[in-house]
Amino acid sequence: QIQDFVRAQVVVALEQGSTFKQFAESIRSGDASLGITANDPAYLSMVFRTNVQWAYGSGRYRAMTDPDVMEQRPYVEYRTTGDARVRESHRILDGTIYAAEGETWRRIAPPNGFACRCAAVLLTREELAGRKVLGELPPAFVPEPGFDGPPIGKMKPIPGKPTPVAIPKSAPLPAAGVEAKT
Repeated sequence: QIQDFVRAQVVVALEQGSTFKQFAESIRSGDASLGITANDPAYLSMVFRTNVQWAYGSGRYRAMTDPDVMEQRPYVEYRTTGDARVRESHRILDGTIYAAEGETWRRIAPPNGFACRCAAVLLTREELAGRKVLGELPPAFVPEPGFDGPPIGKMKPIPGKPTPVAIPKSAPLPAAGVEAKT
């Protein structure tokens, strides 16, 4: 019941391009505020950011895997935000390049964990010039539980961890040009 309420609020936030503050207020306005208080905004922030990134990542993944797009931009580069908050498991992938039509990069298509801020960037043959294309993931990379695979189908329940509020494939995503504000 709580998950259904939170899922519905995430979908509304995505449709309306809501800010995190608006999302948190909509959750707290629910009966008994679902036990979430203003003293514990970290959980709400994680749920909001993970789901916004998941929705964005799903739409981006759909666009990136379009055959016409892959023909023009046949390579994918994994990028982190490059700051001190990047997890080591994501830093290992930063700057790695894969063939867009291959399965390897699809295992790491962002998001790759709760509140992941990484991105996959398509490259042309010209942009690739002189750079190495990997056929396999770096040996040191270990996917975070529940996030191994493309964003479509990610976010599986993890025993002993808070269950993410995964938006079903049929959920409406933001309209073209609508940007979720965080």
